Amino acid sequence: IRRLFAAAAESKSTCINHDILHRVAPLYYEWSRKYGKTFLYWFGSKPRLAMSDPDRIKEILMNTRGSFEKIPFNPQSKVLFGGGLVGLDGDKWALHRRITNQAFNMERVK
Repeated sequence: IRRLFAAAAESKSTCINHDILHRVAPLYYEWSRKYGKTFLYWFGSKPRLAMSDPDRIKEILMNTRGSFEKIPFNPQSKVLFGGGLVGLDGDKWALHRRITNQAFNMERVK
């Protein structure tokens, strides 16, 4: 793991794009290369499903039937994301989503 993080820290990005997984999460990057865009791993005693396929991620994020459950943030993630939309669930998420959704109305984006 240390070797992967050291290699990621030394690599220089030559172009600006959204392909950052190899730098911010080198272990997940290696696993996705080895096992595919969707793979299962264990976090302690709990199984976790990881995905790097944008279409599948969109399907999960747009799901409103309750088939998928968001895992709770660890304290480090809470510091990074704060109390915003990404870290909320249930009624609080719905309220914040409704408020922020107005900012992305096509008329306002133009």
